[in-house]
Amino acid sequence: MVSSIIYKMRLYLETLPGKINKDNLEQYKRNTLTENLILSNEGIFKITNNNILKKNINDGTFRNYNIANNNFILDNSHYSYDKFYKIPFDHSNVKKTIDIFSLNEKSKSKLVIEYIKNNISDIYFDIHDTPNSPLIISDITTLVSLLN
Repeated sequence: MVSSIIYKMRLYLETLPGKINKDNLEQYKRNTLTENLILSNEGIFKITNNNILKKNINDGTFRNYNIANNNFILDNSHYSYDKFYKIPFDHSNVKKTIDIFSLNEKSKSKLVIEYIKNNISDIYFDIHDTPNSPLIISDITTLVSLLN
């Protein structure tokens, strides 16, 4: 049984910044989430509300973008979760912290920074449209400038 299908465009920085100035971003933080993951040979699992959900990733198309002299990769992949009834015997537990930033609360462009053990594991923008719109470009450009 598929519990949900998630369609999101993710715009990844081609190279992760060496260091991030979190103080510059703090006023734009909208939410902090924690995910408990299980990694195994059988897949990636997420524990949510006492349910074990197996993540299925369906690769989409990828496209390169350059915005304000920064290179990005747009990922159109989508994923779904199937309810699973056992934790694989050989596995590792990972706790991921996810900070979400946006210039305003109604913004459609969100900067997402994921951490594992206080180390940045991923940085990307969740966007709902291709990064061709002036509003999205403006949001991305401003948020990227605040990273340094």
